[in-house]
Amino acid sequence: MPIKGLSEIRRLPRLGKIHLGVKVSTSKGTTYPKAVDYFVIPDELKPIYGEQPRDLEIVFPVPDRELIFPQYLKAYGVSGLLCKGDGEVAYRVNRDTGEIDEIACCPDECELYNAKKCRKVAHLQFMLPDAPGLGVYQIDTSSYHSIVNLNSCLDMIESAVGRVHMIPLQLSLREKQVQPDGIKKTVWVMHLTAKVSLRQLLKAVMPKPTPFALDKPDDSEAPWDLFAIEESHDNPELADANGAAQTNQTEREPAEVLPEVDTPQNQPEPVPEEPATKPSAREMGNLKSFWQSAVNLGFTQEQVYSVAGTDNLAGWTKQQLNALLTRLAEIKRTNSNQSSQGNLLS
Repeated sequence: MPIKGLSEIRRLPRLGKIHLGVKVSTSKGTTYPKAVDYFVIPDELKPIYGEQPRDLEIVFPVPDRELIFPQYLKAYGVSGLLCKGDGEVAYRVNRDTGEIDEIACCPDECELYNAKKCRKVAHLQFMLPDAPGLGVYQIDTSSYHSIVNLNSCLDMIESAVGRVHMIPLQLSLREKQVQPDGIKKTVWVMHLTAKVSLRQLLKAVMPKPTPFALDKPDDSEAPWDLFAIEESHDNPELADANGAAQTNQTEREPAEVLPEVDTPQNQPEPVPEEPATKPSAREMGNLKSFWQSAVNLGFTQEQVYSVAGTDNLAGWTKQQLNALLTRLAEIKRTNSNQSSQGNLLS
């Protein structure tokens, strides 16, 4: 017999990170991230993509945007993640108790955000079909233009061919002229497209594949190419890897680490409870994301309710919804009679 809450969990290994900047040392011996015009890839990928590639052929393993390209406001300290929010609700380490407090997320009124210790951070997770191994790579970015570009490209691709996962795409760095604070400068931003024509892509796209089970991006440590974390009372020079403002830090960060939230290991058995109050905007967002993923798996509303054992998911937590999605994906894999799809593009 399988173990409920454990045996149905699947996840792809994370093979490594790809950066958008390099570490530069100052005359004082401190380091800060400097943006570059190429992807900084691990050494094992250089024989395939070259020393300084600007283009990578990628594949997204799952349709869930929250897994392949989540975006949050995040603040880091020396030991890890301190605060994570979406502009309405945030979860922050309580410095006195070490507990995680739910607080209002108001960037304009936040001391961390106004001190430039909190940033808009997105994590892009994808597979590299030409690289050895089966797993995902991750790119972290705080670039406004990259985040808007990728969100727009993902919407366009999904509108054109019906999905974004298991389709060969090209991730590129492109030059862009911007004028932050009225000063004109050149930055390199990410862009997503297909190497083939739309007609070829539509012809190559097979019926919806069963997606892999992908864990959430690793955000337990500060991305060094986005954040320069202070380790003393000196004021190290800071720079954003995507075009980068500089600031001073004078307050030493606390050593607490924000524990991972919603990890698959801690998923409870989906036993819903009737909500005592009207679902919050966050809960409604979780439900909307769940139903989009369930539809992408090919399940109808009636089938989902049958698996869940209830026709009301309004009171379910995000962990319970994630556990139910995992069960649906397992059922899909077990009952699938589709033959092997082969290569998407010849």
